[in-house]
Amino acid sequence: MAGKLHTGRSRNDQAATDTRLWLKRQIVKLRRRSPLCSRSSSPKRGLRQRHHAGYTHLQQAQPVRFAHWLLIYGWMLQRDKERLDDLTRRVDVLRSAAGPWRQSIGY
Repeated sequence: MAGKLHTGRSRNDQAATDTRLWLKRQIVKLRRRSPLCSRSSSPKRGLRQRHHAGYTHLQQAQPVRFAHWLLIYGWMLQRDKERLDDLTRRVDVLRSAAGPWRQSIGY
């Protein structure tokens, strides 16, 4: 069967395709593990009024509301989600046989 499975691609193209497919599976697994990105960012009523020590340069600064302090981590998770979305879009692009084409032009 392996002799009949020739798809016209080089080993490099097949390795790149396999890597992209593996990466897509890993992104899906990572998204399933982090449900925090999909939860609401509005804190509970009791947390809105509590205060927490704010920090700047590893030293205590003025007090901040605990809900605002939690939003710092919410924004971090949001940026991670956006990076995964961008990575998914980039992984979906398949540049099949790009190597032989560049070699034939003389680059």
